[in-house]
Amino acid sequence: EASVYTQDGGIHYFGSAASGSADATLTLTNIMTLTSADASFSANILAKGGHEVRAYRPGDSAYASMFMDTGENLYIRNSYASKDLVFDRDGHLGIGTNNPGYPIHVESSVAGDWMGKIKNTHATNGYGLLIHAGDDASVKALSVGNYAGAGDYLVVRGDGNVGIGIAGPYF
Repeated sequence: EASVYTQDGGIHYFGSAASGSADATLTLTNIMTLTSADASFSANILAKGGHEVRAYRPGDSAYASMFMDTGENLYIRNSYASKDLVFDRDGHLGIGTNNPGYPIHVESSVAGDWMGKIKNTHATNGYGLLIHAGDDASVKALSVGNYAGAGDYLVVRGDGNVGIGIAGPYF
């Protein structure tokens, strides 16, 4: 039989009356702390009024936090990041940007190295990247340009034509 009792300002939960130590302890002070030795233990924690929920690594000040703003955007951040992982109310995912303008929007400032990597590690039959876009000759299925977006270096149109150094490929 489970039991719950309070002691030293904390709420202690025992999964069975025969248990010698609490299965979980909830401490309410200036912050709320939930601790458990059981890895299968889970809890629902509600943070209202713009507050965040933080998970700390034992013995360290490093943390990961989650919070929702008044615009219903969900943010996940760690203690070292200046940018978040953001899920906005329109279903957009932002990595490195707090204002994703596309379904998947990634921004980063990386000097002297690649910004991203997609790698299929299958040893014998690993495919690369699949892009399905562009339904006719007037639509770009793929466009590679410079940082400022001032031009197209490589364009693949929906009809399969490829252009290098021109915006309107004919071949």
